[in-house]
Amino acid sequence: MNIFTSYGLRLKKEFSGYNAKSFGKDMLAGVTVAAVALPLALALLSVCCRAVLIRSPVLPVP
Repeated sequence: MNIFTSYGLRLKKEFSGYNAKSFGKDMLAGVTVAAVALPLALALLSVCCRAVLIRSPVLPVP
């Protein structure tokens, strides 16, 4: 038995009870996390870039 067969059997055993209802719940959780994480990441990027621009002697501050 090679490593890929062993890994495949472990995955099959791990997800044996996984169904469409579980997938729907996981998908909703992923969308919720994305809805929170994306605006947060953009806000942090904006703050970070503004701090770099303020410290830059060459670039004007918008």
